[in-house]
Amino acid sequence: MTRLLALVMPGQEAAALAALPALIATARGDRARMRIACIQPLPPPRENEYGQVVADTDREMARITRIMEATFAAATRRFTDVPIECVVRFGAPPREARIETEAFAPHVVARFERRPPLGAIRYLLTGARRSRPSAASASAATRATRSAAFWRRAMRVP
Repeated sequence: MTRLLALVMPGQEAAALAALPALIATARGDRARMRIACIQPLPPPRENEYGQVVADTDREMARITRIMEATFAAATRRFTDVPIECVVRFGAPPREARIETEAFAPHVVARFERRPPLGAIRYLLTGARRSRPSAASASAATRATRSAAFWRRAMRVP
């Protein structure tokens, strides 16, 4: 089964939610398993107005994880025909993105940009056997396009 990884970096949540139906249609057309990886930096402890720590870093990470998982679970609830899982990782975003890509070994990686919904997805074909994409495969992937007939088939709800 094909694996599709959607990397959501800090500040790209709105673009990811806007592009999610098109991404799920792609996963449906390829019969892919999909993982949404939300990557966040380590949050500082939350303090009240007197400087007292109300929630330490672990509690803040648990709170952010609950919010992100609930947000993407609500957005993907109507797409029951595609297996989707959501994970949240904390740390340096480039490093965590690389670790998640190596751990999941996806065939397709989707990265989101702060753009209007039609231009929100950028695909990078990674190749299942390699742990890191080469510059040649990344440039070939950015030039790759899908035909209009494929998108019409993929957008149909079974």
